[in-house]
Amino acid sequence: MLFDAAPEVRGFPFRACLRTAAAALALVLAPLCANAVAAELELRGGEAPPPLVLDALDGARTDLLTFHDRIVLVHFFATWCEPCVTEIAALNRLVDRTGGARPTVLAVNVGEIDARVRTFTRDNPVRFTILMDRDRSAMKAWGVEGLPTTFVLDRDLGVRLAATGDVDWDRHDVNRKLEELANTSKPQPDQPAASN
Repeated sequence: MLFDAAPEVRGFPFRACLRTAAAALALVLAPLCANAVAAELELRGGEAPPPLVLDALDGARTDLLTFHDRIVLVHFFATWCEPCVTEIAALNRLVDRTGGARPTVLAVNVGEIDARVRTFTRDNPVRFTILMDRDRSAMKAWGVEGLPTTFVLDRDLGVRLAATGDVDWDRHDVNRKLEELANTSKPQPDQPAASN
C-alpha cells in the first residue's frame, strides 16, 4: 500500500524505475541464459571433467566420483533462466521415461541462495539431485559460459556429450544418443580367448 501511494506523495516514479531496473537486469543476465533454440548434444572425446564436490539442496555433501559406473548428466541451471525451467521439466520426463536404466541427473544450481531454489523446487518438483554452486566455482571450473549447459558423462566419468542451451530430452535422436552411450560403456563380460 505504501509503495503504491509513494509515487503520488513524493512525485517520484518508483514503478517506472522498477520496470527500468528489471529490464536492465534482464539485459545483463541474458548473455548467461542460452537462446530458446534447442541445443544439440555435441560429441566429446571422453576427457575427464574437473572435480565436482558440492552440497546438495538437502544438505548432503555430494561428490561426482561416487557416481562411477553410471551414465551421469551434469546440468548447470538457474531458476531465473526460462529455458532452464523448461529443461528441468524435460529432465523429469527423461527420468520417468527411462526408469531403472536412467542416467543419474545432477542439476547444478548456479549462484542462487538455497531458499530461492527450495521455493522453485516446491513449485516445480524434481526427481533428481540438485547441487548448490553458491559461489559459481564449479561453473567456472567446468568452463560453463551460458545457462543451461549439460555434460553427459560415461561410466568412467569421461565427458562424451555436451550442450550449451536447452536440450529437448523428449527427442528420439537425443534419447538414442543416451542409449548408445549406455550400451557402449557397459562393462563387458570376459571374452574367451579365440583358438586357432
